[in-house]
Amino acid sequence: GLDSLVRAIGLMPRDRRVTLAVAGDRTPTLERALALAETIGVSARHVGSLSQKSMRDEIDASRAIAMPSLWDEPFGLVGIEAQVRARPAVAYDVGGIREWLGDAGRAVPAGDEAALARALDEVAVDETQWPDFSARALGRSRAFHPDKHISALSEVLCAS
Repeated sequence: GLDSLVRAIGLMPRDRRVTLAVAGDRTPTLERALALAETIGVSARHVGSLSQKSMRDEIDASRAIAMPSLWDEPFGLVGIEAQVRARPAVAYDVGGIREWLGDAGRAVPAGDEAALARALDEVAVDETQWPDFSARALGRSRAFHPDKHISALSEVLCAS
């Protein structure tokens, strides 16, 4: 979905476009998306494979994260990692995305690049809404604290 995210950013008004930072290894998909970004005037940079600290620093430097998965993403741990850092998310509504996202961002229909562009503007750019999304993200992250997860697993396993 990286190409789709690039096209969505390209639909945003130029003065409100977010800058895209992409972590991970260089792949043909990444190269194609970076070339597309350059072609349509989207500011994008590849930050490479990051250590945990560097990834936290990148998240902290951002306003939001995007999960443009077009396949049935089973869960998406990166979203919760961002929420712990009080960063909301925008995503395509596939698989288990809504389960972790809740009201701490926006999920839009898969492949709807115009809706993704509007969600990015609302969640990451709009100065009046960002503080609320940020606070909800941090609050939502508490539902996924390891202690809660282990407790819930223990209840299930002990009940068997």
